[in-house]
Amino acid sequence: MAQYPTYSFQQPQMNPYQNSYQPIQNPYMAQMNQYQQGAQMFPVQSQNSNMVQQPPGLIGKMVNDVSTVSPNDVPMDGNIAIFPKNDMSEIYCKQWKQDGTIQTVVYKPILDQNQSEGTNIPQMDFNALNEDVRALREDIKGVRDMIEKSMAVSAAKTSQRGKKAEVNADE
Repeated sequence: MAQYPTYSFQQPQMNPYQNSYQPIQNPYMAQMNQYQQGAQMFPVQSQNSNMVQQPPGLIGKMVNDVSTVSPNDVPMDGNIAIFPKNDMSEIYCKQWKQDGTIQTVVYKPILDQNQSEGTNIPQMDFNALNEDVRALREDIKGVRDMIEKSMAVSAAKTSQRGKKAEVNADE
């Protein structure tokens, strides 16, 4: 038997961990090109992809004091973080502004004591108004009495003149 000749050069070994520079042949490339051409004929209208999705729920935590809130607790995407005090006496809402500062809004509850004081104030006004109306009635009554007296006096004078005229006519 004849032996095969030996060649002196070595064939390159393929390392599976290195990239080969030969393009990989894809048998579905022709079909994919047809699909892409068809997609270009009918452009897809994209929806507004700039909308930022807001995470569900509220951002924040319970705090003892506003000083315990660190800037890292406030989201930098412009959403408001809510920090109620543990005793529920105040609620802090914090938000980053465009100039790089944090805006803080404080909400305080309205207590029932303030509402009861608010209802007493109109009651005092009604008492003062009632006294003013009584004084006005007395003034009007005094003016009416004066008018009645002056009318009675003028009626008496005209009746006396009428009597004098009758006396003169009899003579």
